[in-house]
Amino acid sequence: MDEAQQTLAIFLHLARASELRRRWLVRDKLLLMSALQAQSLRLDALADHCRERLLAHNPGHLLGHFPSVEEAGADDRIRLLVQQAERVFSREKAEHMLQTLGIELGRSEATYDSPDEYLQSILGPPPRIVGNHGRVAAVTLAPVQPLPLPSSPPAPSAEQAAERERLEFRALLAGLAGVSLCAAAWGAFLWTR
Repeated sequence: MDEAQQTLAIFLHLARASELRRRWLVRDKLLLMSALQAQSLRLDALADHCRERLLAHNPGHLLGHFPSVEEAGADDRIRLLVQQAERVFSREKAEHMLQTLGIELGRSEATYDSPDEYLQSILGPPPRIVGNHGRVAAVTLAPVQPLPLPSSPPAPSAEQAAERERLEFRALLAGLAGVSLCAAAWGAFLWTR
């Protein structure tokens, strides 16, 4: 894999990690950078995959105003977005972030027949988009499994309930006594002034 493909792989891995952590703004920046990098490497299918993935969650993104990544790359507004993202995610910073995630590019790439196949596999399958005329109308996502609710504690016995009432009554009396003492002290302080 050459240096441009390695940079693309780093950005794709970081985009995937951001998606898993639900850091959508970071993911969108990385997907935009990846789409344009893939387009410059003539990996049109990967560029379109990045575009689809970005628009599946953020259909109002500026990238959605263009029918293809190639046309978007020629626009000044897109180039400005990419320049801003490149300031945040320089190659060195991206490599450091990848190391902190524990991802080694050499080991991952070795299991694929070509660099192109490896790059295609990083993000996983594209989202299923239902729409017309290139616009995103709806996105079909996998159902989310609800988290199991903690089991409720067993109901207290009659003795435990009576003991709790006594403790609450004692706490109420102690609170009233404290308020009374404070009021008496405040009155004494005002009296002596």
